[in-house]
Amino acid sequence: MAIGENERDRLELLVEVASAIDLPRLGQVALDGLRHVHGIAGAAIFLRVGSGEARVPVLLQSFELPPAVSLAPSKTLPEGRSLARGEEELEHFLSECEPGLLDSAVELVLLLPGDAEIDGFVLLRGVPWGERRRLERLGGALNRGLVNSWRLARARRLSHERRVLLDLQRHITGSLRIDEVIERLLDSLADVVPYDAAAIFLLREGAKEFQPATARGFSDLGSVKLKTTQGIAGLALASGDAVAVSEVANESRYVEARASTRSAVAIPLTVTGVHIGVLVLESDSPAAYRREHREMLASVAAQAAVAIENARLHTTEVQAQALQRELKTARSIQRGLLPRNIPQPEGWEILGANFPSLEMSGDLYDVVERDRDLALVVGDVMGKGAPAAMLAATLHAAIRHGLQRERDLARVVAGANRLLCGARMAHARFSSLFVGLLDPANGAFEYVNAGHDPPIVVRHDGSHEQLDEGGLVLGVMPEALYETGRVELPPGSLLLLYTDGVTETRSPEGEEFGLDRLDALLGEEAKQKGRHLHQILRTLLSRLRRHRAGEHRHDDITLLGARRIRSQRPA
Repeated sequence: MAIGENERDRLELLVEVASAIDLPRLGQVALDGLRHVHGIAGAAIFLRVGSGEARVPVLLQSFELPPAVSLAPSKTLPEGRSLARGEEELEHFLSECEPGLLDSAVELVLLLPGDAEIDGFVLLRGVPWGERRRLERLGGALNRGLVNSWRLARARRLSHERRVLLDLQRHITGSLRIDEVIERLLDSLADVVPYDAAAIFLLREGAKEFQPATARGFSDLGSVKLKTTQGIAGLALASGDAVAVSEVANESRYVEARASTRSAVAIPLTVTGVHIGVLVLESDSPAAYRREHREMLASVAAQAAVAIENARLHTTEVQAQALQRELKTARSIQRGLLPRNIPQPEGWEILGANFPSLEMSGDLYDVVERDRDLALVVGDVMGKGAPAAMLAATLHAAIRHGLQRERDLARVVAGANRLLCGARMAHARFSSLFVGLLDPANGAFEYVNAGHDPPIVVRHDGSHEQLDEGGLVLGVMPEALYETGRVELPPGSLLLLYTDGVTETRSPEGEEFGLDRLDALLGEEAKQKGRHLHQILRTLLSRLRRHRAGEHRHDDITLLGARRIRSQRPA
């Protein structure tokens, strides 16, 4: 019995649809066949790919969906091969998927049960009388073609993803530049995961806001202040897993950075259990990120996180090495400012030493020859490290300049005070200072103490004196006035200028070395005949180490001592 031309077309369509191995081609062939072979006026194919995903319209032909319809939740498909107008099951199915579909003139729904990872349905309008059974056969062929195409597409995708992952690993593990790693990551992702916008946020230790490291497709992401608890990026951090949003309009925690975004996914970047950042992708299509995308992104994120952290550690190490070189140079310069060859007037021993707690010190000391006199200078700038050292160098220069121009010590110190009051330094501005002028011939010593720890004088007769005449620390009041004090240093006298790193040296229990211990130690040393200054200072440093008992020094230590051994011989 001869087969009619129309029937032959239907059979050829069934064979072509059932044997299709390309998903986009399958859908187009099915739509063309529905229209030209079966006479359908309009059709819309909805598909779900991946477990738990929504079904989205993937192909439309002469079928206009209501504006409200963007996707259909992944409800379990009803039993059977089709649902027709007039059947209660059809209205129930459409209202469960999307109530707006009830107004779309649907006459028949072909059900595509697929398998665990793909299924869907076809909405038909303008269905000719008597075509339901033939359309059900076409639906069965379409279902078989759908599963076969998906399985082949999945195999091809997995193969492609493996190649991309290997290529990505080769490139990012070979780079130690964060920007290069990130750019290569986003380039590779574009080959396997669809996105219209992408961003990588990095986290700094203790930070409460995300810091955008790079962005594509966003007009001005830098202006968006996003806390680490906000947005889908915050959700991904909190959960420690990928977070996908099928429709951002329905997610209250989504923070809008693009008006056209419909769906998004965020994946934490984690190294050894510590979150270092978040990868965010956004799409202008709804439900763009399926389970296989999230699995792929999880693999990429694991590689990228290690590469980014390695690059960040390398950058930190390079910066630290550069800083160490700069600090070493600066320390060398700073040491060059300290007196190398301290004058030793007849009958006197004068020694100084500086021990910074960091690479650079905020302490200073100097011995300046001025005519027949010697100026002894010790200062302590507030703070530590480079900022304090910079201000200490400035103060050092100012004092030297002042001593050359001024005879009056109070005026020298007042000038230095005005300089510091005018300084605009965020981390160091205040300083204590002690400047004394020694006449080696007769032991007369005049001084100004600007808020510094009072130097100690121990005389041969056992008397002790603290030198505290002067005024405020430098840098507080530009018009501060300073007074000059005067003492005599007869033969056998010991004078010690020091910074608070001496008296504030702490034991493991937190007890300070203190002024009483220092005063007592100097008294003991001064009584010993023939005791030289270098021996006294060495004993003091030894006692400080013993008191510290292995604890790290938390402050700079500076010592400047003068020991009068005897009177000068008459000229």
